[in-house]
Amino acid sequence: MAIHLPAALPSCAHPVGRLVRGPGSRQRGFTLIELVMVIVIVAVPAAVAIPKLIDLRSDARIATVRSLDGAIRTNAEIWHIYCITRQPCGSTAGFYHLSYGGNTYLIQNAYPEAGDVVGGDQMDNMLTLHSFDVSLVNNLTTRFAAQGAPDPSSCAVTYQQAAALGQAPVITMSISGC
Repeated sequence: MAIHLPAALPSCAHPVGRLVRGPGSRQRGFTLIELVMVIVIVAVPAAVAIPKLIDLRSDARIATVRSLDGAIRTNAEIWHIYCITRQPCGSTAGFYHLSYGGNTYLIQNAYPEAGDVVGGDQMDNMLTLHSFDVSLVNNLTTRFAAQGAPDPSSCAVTYQQAAALGQAPVITMSISGC
């Protein structure tokens, strides 16, 4: 028994998954103008987005410093209220130790003390800080500088303790170096 094959396959047959083209057809690729248009369509949004993404680090540091500024202000007021509800802390100038949550903190003139040592019982230890370096400007002022800032001293919050009873602490925020 012999198998007879036709002399030629019809042009629409797909042997081994490939299209057999008829005479005169040619295979085409993308033209240069099509490739250039694809590159432009991809490159223009990338050129706009990359600088924005780079600037996000600065925006994030600024938001973090602003958040810390609010936390320090809130913390100072909460401890002030806590102090004035306990006698003689709120009515007499000087230093007092107040305890809360198993921790004891130093209060001066009815507000948290700025500190004379980092990590002591003063303002810097009342807060849980991430991504900030704490330093003492002097024994009345603590600086919380954002880590990774181009100019950390100008991307910071400073807390200067209350100078006298009846005066609030001076809290300043600087974001020009973020």
